[in-house]
Amino acid sequence: MTLLRLCLVLVAAGAMIGWRLLSPGAASADVERQVAGPQASTQMASPLQNGGERQVAAEAEDAEPEEPEPDLAVRSFDEIYADLVQVFLTSQVRGSSGQPFDPAGSNAQASALFKEIAEAGHAAGQGALTKLDAVPSPWSGERALAEALTCQLLLDFDLQQMSRASIRAEQMSALVSSLIERLPFSAQYAGLVQTLLEDQPYMGPEHEGPLMDLAPTAYGDLSYMAEPIRVLLVTLWEQLGEERATDVETLLRYLNDPSGGVLGLAAQQALLKDPRYRDLVVACLIQAGDEAAMNEMATFAAKELEVEGAIAVTKALRGAALYSYFGGAYGALSERAPGELLGSYEESLAANLDPKHREQAIASLAWNIEDPALKFEVAAKAFRDDPEPRVRGVAIMALSRSAKPEVFRESFQLALKDPAFRRSYLSGALSNYASRNDAESVAGMVEALLKDPSLSDKDRKELEALR
Repeated sequence: MTLLRLCLVLVAAGAMIGWRLLSPGAASADVERQVAGPQASTQMASPLQNGGERQVAAEAEDAEPEEPEPDLAVRSFDEIYADLVQVFLTSQVRGSSGQPFDPAGSNAQASALFKEIAEAGHAAGQGALTKLDAVPSPWSGERALAEALTCQLLLDFDLQQMSRASIRAEQMSALVSSLIERLPFSAQYAGLVQTLLEDQPYMGPEHEGPLMDLAPTAYGDLSYMAEPIRVLLVTLWEQLGEERATDVETLLRYLNDPSGGVLGLAAQQALLKDPRYRDLVVACLIQAGDEAAMNEMATFAAKELEVEGAIAVTKALRGAALYSYFGGAYGALSERAPGELLGSYEESLAANLDPKHREQAIASLAWNIEDPALKFEVAAKAFRDDPEPRVRGVAIMALSRSAKPEVFRESFQLALKDPAFRRSYLSGALSNYASRNDAESVAGMVEALLKDPSLSDKDRKELEALR
């Protein structure tokens, strides 16, 4: 079941506040947290400050009493909440209907309302939970989505304020506990809780037990809790370090228990982040032989570990996998650290080791590098210097998109003369090349490849379409 998440998108310089629903598995992976409101002071104003006191004349009985100053009454949380919902509801309706909309004005309205909540001293988080519990599930339709967004932003705002004010630690702990208790409520609620707490410093030791208690129930109709619980446990264990109640021995038992479920995966990721146990986790994954799990853990490592460790884990797991293509992991590495990944490729090439790692490194680098000259240089070097046929195949596919026509034709002729060169790579390269060049320049290469008796029926059909 898809887990829905709500987040705030601030567009341009202090511009529009918008909303969208996200899935916590996607990237993931890859969503940035935005501060849901102004950076209000943690010191709350008294309801009677700023001229709220009445001045009463106490002089002679016959003296004219002074006019009292206006009573600047502090508005209730419900009143401010209603105004916030209206701001987001208006922006949503106008945005979906294409009506003219003033994003800066909407942002200013919302900021002023958040400031008003902070200055009034309202318990915004608990108030938002009460409101959110009353929104009918599933959260759909303009009104429900606007209310859910408002509640998420109020919760995020209050957690940030309490995190900066240590004197409110107990209140923050209670609010986090209330959020964790709501994980079973619905997939949308679970996704919202994950969004609020993931990679944030809000949880404490007292929250480990409740998460551990919920983990075994995350299956069947409640399977939507599995990903949020895993993410929150990894976040919490990383923050607590040796202070976690779950000791290393217990984590290792989860690691080796094939029925560990959510706790097993969380233990794997927590231990993988600790350099002392990283090699053990990799060895256990390889021994288990579950390539889907290996692929998932490589992607996690590529995104979450320091670059050197991320490359080492990904390379080891990719080398042990027989069939899986680790596109997510290598894509993340090529975007995050292209220079380091290229360096790792060159080290493996120099030692003539890790052919699977070399293949995927070149494929991802040739696809994700933005500099056309560097993209061509990487592909040309791999085609020229790497003895592994699959690496050279990936390289010529990259050259078909980046090389000048004369360079590609020369590379094609060299590959055609090599009986070890897979013809499917040449067929795919010609299809890429044809998409950006005139048919006449492709015709000769197509005819030459069609004469090859080792060409598969599938590749032959694709080539005939290029005639």
